[in-house]
Amino acid sequence: MITVTFIGSDKNAGKTTAFNHMYGALYEKTKSVCLTSTGISGDRIDAFYGHPKPDILIRKNSYFITATERLSDKKKDYSPIIELKAPDFSKSYMFGKSIRNFKLVLEGPNTKKELLLMKDVIRTNMEKTILMIDGSADRQFVAHPAISDGFCFSILISENPRSMERTRAFLVPFSLSACPVCIRKPIILNLEDGKRSLLLDENFQEVYAGRTVPFQDKALYSHLKKRKHRKTVLYINGALSPSLFSYLRSYDRLTVVLDNFTLYQTIPTESHSSRFHPALHLLHKAHINGIFIRDTTPTGDKRHSVHIPQGIPVCDLFRDTAKTIQKMMTPLTGNLIKHCKGSDRHGPVAH
Repeated sequence: MITVTFIGSDKNAGKTTAFNHMYGALYEKTKSVCLTSTGISGDRIDAFYGHPKPDILIRKNSYFITATERLSDKKKDYSPIIELKAPDFSKSYMFGKSIRNFKLVLEGPNTKKELLLMKDVIRTNMEKTILMIDGSADRQFVAHPAISDGFCFSILISENPRSMERTRAFLVPFSLSACPVCIRKPIILNLEDGKRSLLLDENFQEVYAGRTVPFQDKALYSHLKKRKHRKTVLYINGALSPSLFSYLRSYDRLTVVLDNFTLYQTIPTESHSSRFHPALHLLHKAHINGIFIRDTTPTGDKRHSVHIPQGIPVCDLFRDTAKTIQKMMTPLTGNLIKHCKGSDRHGPVAH
């Protein structure tokens, strides 16, 4: 199984359009596609233009998982495979296969534990499949490698300064390097369920482990203060909040390791551009399959105003020509199908 999660930089960034487009492109090549979401899949109205946002059209012979209650009037549109319910799930979800084309609101499991259980069910019933998750950056668990093998991001480019600030901040962590192996190994060895922070000394021995939100953990701050002038590693599995970011700014002997990219989203880019002395890495670096731009500016040529890491396929589904879009989508979908057929293991999806 290959899992690709879709995340938007902001509301109305075009995530549903990108999700539908990728699904349609994959559907033309393989019917082994399963759709779900983390929670309910988005708002119903486009904030920029005021018209209804696009629905998810489930195509004939496709697979999906959604809350059972979403299917109350669609019993003739699908055949059930298995119902996921208590005690393993907080509510009832249906794993089904469509009999015909029909529109559906996706509402899938909304916790890491339930998503992992859901993936086990899919894997048991479908030997090879591409799982597409309509996700959200505030669901930090989607960045765990056991959940997502790769990501497609939708970013909004507009004339709204606050919106552009969110977009730039959203892109910053994708330029961060992966955690060096010499640091990664001791972090992994010391991690246990429930640990939100981990402090290691110069010999990579555990100094402190916190189980509360890092930026609210007074004991963590106390231990950090004692080690300000000593070589230290700080692992964080919680938001790197503006307050914690500012506190750590002057720690020039500190290496900060964020569990994943979603933990950086609250940092304004002007703060990032100011001198931050600690080295900053990601324990789980996101594999980006592609970035979809929605440029709502009058000229539609502002993609140069944001920094997109090199080597990542990019297109604007709203403005680019069909030929340009196809040039991005053909190798992208081809590689996903190739990796799905060639392996049923967890692991990053190559471009």
